[in-house]
Amino acid sequence: MSEHENSSAKISLLYMGWIVAAFSLGTWFGHFGLPLPFNKIPSQRAKEVETVRPIESIRQKKTPKKVEKAQVSLPPQRPKAKTPEPKVQARQKTPPPARRATQSSPKSISIAELPSIAFDRLSKDKRALAIKLMNKLKAPCGCGQSIAQCAKANLACPSTQKIVEAFMESVFKNLSKDKIKAAVLKALEKSELGVDDDKQQPTQSGPKSGVVYHIPIKGSPAKGPKTAKITVVLFSDFECPYCSHAEKQVKHLQSKFGANNIRVVYRHLPLPFHTKAKLAAEASMAAHAQGKFWPYHDKLFANQEKLDKADLLRYAKELGLDMKKFQQALEKGTYKAIVNKDLSFASKLNVPGTPFFFINGRPVGENDTSEGVARASLVEVEALLKKGVKPEDVYKTLIQGRKQTP
Repeated sequence: MSEHENSSAKISLLYMGWIVAAFSLGTWFGHFGLPLPFNKIPSQRAKEVETVRPIESIRQKKTPKKVEKAQVSLPPQRPKAKTPEPKVQARQKTPPPARRATQSSPKSISIAELPSIAFDRLSKDKRALAIKLMNKLKAPCGCGQSIAQCAKANLACPSTQKIVEAFMESVFKNLSKDKIKAAVLKALEKSELGVDDDKQQPTQSGPKSGVVYHIPIKGSPAKGPKTAKITVVLFSDFECPYCSHAEKQVKHLQSKFGANNIRVVYRHLPLPFHTKAKLAAEASMAAHAQGKFWPYHDKLFANQEKLDKADLLRYAKELGLDMKKFQQALEKGTYKAIVNKDLSFASKLNVPGTPFFFINGRPVGENDTSEGVARASLVEVEALLKKGVKPEDVYKTLIQGRKQTP
């Protein structure tokens, strides 16, 4: 083989080797997805660079999206940040009890505002319990007020008197709250239905407004001139807290019509649940026998919480009464019949409670005023005086032939 042929063969072998190597290298780059920049022209490489940049920008856009997703995922956590809002609402709901307390506090009645109720007969603990319950329990009469508010505003109302008397008696007997409520409601029902406590049966209605009744006064304690145009007959109870204020109505009438035109007659109506009232009534009549009824009357009402027998004797001694006669009258029950007679008469009239007034035989009912009844009666009085009836006979003439019972 010539030398020229030999060199040609070597070149061919080298060329083929180079092709095989290039092919193998391309395969290796292709396997790993690597570009072959040395096989491309600069313009093509520039295009590839441009195509690579958008990929990088896409990657850069993806990262913000992830951030945005992270930011978007935050709002579900915002309720946690808003969790104080329910607490704020809870705080807004909690003040109402405080507001109710502040609103009810001015309406709360103290013992000092109810001087006519005999709280003194209760122990210190019972007094505190009584006024607390009186402010808490609603009056069953439908006025919407507490028993204490009703007692303060409507002292003259017979229904209110029954409610308060039943309440105080229940507290005195250490009854439970439920039993107190039941007793108060029962007392109201009796008052409205006119139920007699002893017979537990409905009775006739009480004295009717505008009607003149035959109310005798002979033998009963009286003060004021016999020639008075207005005779006030008062049914009263020495243990009744409301009766201690009856004098105010008498003074009102005296201021309107003149003291010389008012005569007051006292008749007894000790209520069955006032355990000391009956003996006090007998003691007052023992004082009346010695000409000291009204001073003794004032002593009893000034000390309603102290009406034991020893207290009654002490008051008589303070007034200078004959203690031997006074004590014998209490021990023998000398004036028990007189007190029972007044009780029986009041029962026939169905007097609803104490105190209760008759003015010239006319009852002063729940919807009446003592002044209004007195003015209406004065028309009849003036007519009798014009006919020639003597002033001292006016009352006797007015009630003559009148009703004795409703």
